[in-house]
Amino acid sequence: NDDRHPPAVLTPEEWGVITPFRWVEIEGWPGELKPEQIVRRSAFPVGWDDQAASFQSSDETLDAIWELCRYSIKATSFAGVYVDGDRERIPYEADAYLNQLSHYYVDPDKQMARDTFDRLMEYPTWPTEWAPHMVFMAHADWMHTGDAEWLKPRYESLKDKLLLERAGDDGLIRSNAKQVKRDDIVDWPVGERDGYVFREVNTVVNAFHIEALRRMADLADAVGKSDEAKRYRDRADRVETVFNEKLLMKNGTYRDGIGTDHAALHASMFPLAFGLVPQEQVPTVVDFLVGKGMRCSVYAAQYFMEALFEHGAGEQALELMLADGDRSWKHMLESGTTITWEAWDQKYKPNQDWNHAWGAAPANLLPRYVLGVEPLEPGWKTVGIRPHLGELTEARGRVPTPKGPIEIHWKRNGGVLGLKLEVPDGMGVQLALPPGERGRTLVVNGEKMDPSAGGDWNPLILGGE
Repeated sequence: NDDRHPPAVLTPEEWGVITPFRWVEIEGWPGELKPEQIVRRSAFPVGWDDQAASFQSSDETLDAIWELCRYSIKATSFAGVYVDGDRERIPYEADAYLNQLSHYYVDPDKQMARDTFDRLMEYPTWPTEWAPHMVFMAHADWMHTGDAEWLKPRYESLKDKLLLERAGDDGLIRSNAKQVKRDDIVDWPVGERDGYVFREVNTVVNAFHIEALRRMADLADAVGKSDEAKRYRDRADRVETVFNEKLLMKNGTYRDGIGTDHAALHASMFPLAFGLVPQEQVPTVVDFLVGKGMRCSVYAAQYFMEALFEHGAGEQALELMLADGDRSWKHMLESGTTITWEAWDQKYKPNQDWNHAWGAAPANLLPRYVLGVEPLEPGWKTVGIRPHLGELTEARGRVPTPKGPIEIHWKRNGGVLGLKLEVPDGMGVQLALPPGERGRTLVVNGEKMDPSAGGDWNPLILGGE
């Protein structure tokens, strides 16, 4: 390795020289080759808990997708930090953040994400939008653990990840010629960008900038810097106003950047995922995105699915996960793979890794949205239960948290929705049900309750500390 490329993460010296592979073909073997003559070795984190998480639903394919993605997180954690597969074997910021989200939902460990964060601060990579992902990683740790002591010595270094040195007088982030040509990534591989037109002011880059400011404000509050938190929020509000004035078109969708009217999927997808779309334009943007379909990579699909689930299109998100064709997790599953890929198919990236955790987004998406389990306060002090039912009739699962596991089971039977929930002692709960599910049967810890106040996504407070 040279100074321009981070060093690869090495496996332990005592393992000796190994060549990881996904399949092997043996030719010229004398006589009969028997299975017992082949010895395989595998490496997993020593503390991994296979029983920490579970997911089952009324759709067997969806269940198999979750298990494929869960196992992918386990199998790709062999290096002790999140690596991008075995071709380069280095952490990348966006890869690591997606890996972190899924790891939290399938295993109790928090240290691997932290070790990856520290390594990336020492060895950052080059794409523009990868830098704000470091703020995202720190924010995810804060929400998961509530541990400000880990955050405090790392807070100042995160300021360099906000892209502020590239801001113009109006607050929008500018890109120079090199950044336009190489560093502004939008999506990867290049063919997954839906024809995105790169300009000095890039819509996706600015969407990430605004979201990073908002999450940085939360982190500033966490370490006791309320004045800085206010400055970050005020700046985010100002830039968001300019963002929508200059980049939101009259037809209700977003242009790729200032100086073009081209509207790639990504130009509207990231603003929707980050809550930047004015409320009156949300239906237009959702319809636009659903009409586009999966014109993005497995990386951007994390944000695509979040955008749809968060804005009333959970059914369409599930349909995209289960779609026929070669651009869905159903396709990966049906290919026979046991670990998710770097790209939807070999033809979209001929040199792709066949063991890539950024392709495992359903490991976090299905428990977060189908089971509906997410932390509302740092350290899971309060959990939000907000299940997106789609066409499913049943889902159940276990979600690990630092306070202990959450068990949830919901089932529709005719006109009755039953929901059973068990949470660790002292954890507050806010329950919100989708429109149309008001006034059904709700069972919480064995006690029947009236869920009418929790219908149409209005939260029902069920108690806490």
